[in-house]
Order: sequence, then C-alpha cells, then structure tokens
Amino acid sequence: MSGKKSFFIFLAGLLPAVLLPLVAGGSEPEMLHYRITVTLAPEHHRLTAQATITVPAGYPRRFSLALHRGLEPESADPAVAISPGGRMDGGGGRVETFTVTLPPEVNTFTLNYGGEIYHPLGFAGRDYARGVRYTPGRIDPEGVYLGPAAFWYPRLLGEEHFLSLHLQVGLPAGWAAVSQGQLLETPPTAAKP
Repeated sequence: MSGKKSFFIFLAGLLPAVLLPLVAGGSEPEMLHYRITVTLAPEHHRLTAQATITVPAGYPRRFSLALHRGLEPESADPAVAISPGGRMDGGGGRVETFTVTLPPEVNTFTLNYGGEIYHPLGFAGRDYARGVRYTPGRIDPEGVYLGPAAFWYPRLLGEEHFLSLHLQVGLPAGWAAVSQGQLLETPPTAAKP
C-alpha cells in the first residue's frame, strides 16, 4: 500500500510542473531539440561529433553555450556565428563557453566539434577500500563514460527548457552504447559452434 501512496505523491508533485506552463501559456512547454551523431575513438581518447540543435520560436538570437575544453566547435552554416566566450565558473577549468549568434529567421543550427576527453578516475567522497570511483568523463580503450559533467555535447546556457535528444553513436567493433537506459547499438552475436 505504501508503494502506491509514494507513487501517487510523486506523480502529484510532478503535475504542477507539467500543467503550469500549459495553463499559463495555453500551449505545450517549449523544447530544445538535439540530434547528435558522435563517433568515439577510445584508443585516442577522442570523439568527433555533429550536433544539430533546434531552438523554439522566439528564442534569443544571441546566447551562450558550454562545451568541454578543447572540443573546438565550428558552425556548419557561415550565417551562424560562434565565438569563444571564456572558461565557465564551476567547471574545474574543463568547460569553455561560446557565444552563438543566429540570423533572425534561423532556429536550427549545426555545430561540428571534436577532441579529447580523458579525466582520471578519482574517489567520490572519502577514499575507503570500497570507495566509489568517479570521473566527469573518460574515453578509454577499457570503456567510455560521458556523463553530464563532461560537457561532451553543447549545453545552452540561460533560459531553462525541456530537451529532446536523438543520439547516433559510431563505435569500434564489439562495443555497445547505452544512453538514458536504452541500448543504442547491439554488438554482433558470436557464432555458436
């Protein structure tokens, strides 16, 4: 019985966050749409990516985004300007900001970027014998972890929005990718004798 109560309380807590924008504005909450194609090269600790981002109508024409240091984003459209903005506070020096300027009629833009993400494993909390190891991001032949703290995809700063994501991952043979609990790539099945 308590499981049903907990679920109901949790659901009831989410309803105002979903319904308030609907009641206030009379339409669905605005969303950012991301379509990202990323190729991983674990032996070189690198990724290359293309991110196509669609912002809602009425989104500011000039805004900032954050990306992992050294990924060097470039706009695929010469009409969309991107310029360095500096280091981001709170990113441990591993995050850079960029200013994007969109022409008035453009709501979708594409960025190409790539570089190395290779942070050492450290301990979260105290260093006990069974401590939990942590890294903001690591591309390595032993495995790849790209969490939100790695800033491996362009994160728009400023206004809060919902986000939808379509992710395509290029992997070495025999690897699999999992994103948001979903298997994206299934490794080939081994032949049975």
